Amino acid sequence: MANANKTLLCIASALALAACASDEHRQVAELSRAHTLVEQAQQAGAQQYAGADLEAANNKLLVADNKKTDEEVALRMATEASLDAQVALQRTRAAKAELALAQVNAGSDTLRDETTRPQTP
Repeated sequence: MANANKTLLCIASALALAACASDEHRQVAELSRAHTLVEQAQQAGAQQYAGADLEAANNKLLVADNKKTDEEVALRMATEASLDAQVALQRTRAAKAELALAQVNAGSDTLRDETTRPQTP
C-alpha cells in the first residue's frame, strides 16, 4: 500500500510539474506572439491609422513583460496585446485599402474626363 501511495504521489507531482511547464511555455509563446504582432502593426503604419489600438497593445505588452506582474495577469495582458495589435493591423490595412481605392477612383475620373472632353483640332 505504501508503494502505491508513493507511486500516486510521484505521478501527481509529475503532472503538476508538467502543467507548470505548460503554463510557462504558453506564457512565453503568447508574449512572443504579442511582440511579433505589435512589431508588424508598427511596420504597417498603425501609428498613423490605428494609433489608439497600437498604444493599447504596447501598454498591455509592457505590463505583460514586467517581471513583477503575476503570471496569470501577464498571460492575459499578452493575449490582449496580441488582439489589440491585430485590430490595429486590420484597421491600418483597411485604411490603406480605402486610400488606394480613392486613388483608383480619382484616376478613373480623370481618364473619363479626358475621354469625354471634346477634341480640339
